[in-house]
Amino acid sequence: MNGSSVVINIQDLKLIKYSNLKVKNAFFNGTIDLFSNSVLEVYQSVVFNDNSIILSDTSFINFGKSKINGICKEIKLINIDFRN
Repeated sequence: MNGSSVVINIQDLKLIKYSNLKVKNAFFNGTIDLFSNSVLEVYQSVVFNDNSIILSDTSFINFGKSKINGICKEIKLINIDFRN
């Protein structure tokens, strides 16, 4: 490799209860849906493409010091009493 990092292209992401996902570079094309106690961590760069993010009140997205590009059209926070 020539020192460049691979970017993971994700169409739709659904993390079920208690899931954890760590990625270095991500390009999100679709919906990001995090169920209760799930964690998404992006630790270098992330690109959004007019996405929707749906979070339970116990899920978490950690961008740390990542470079963030693009637009997220909506973020919904759902109480866990209404999620599986």
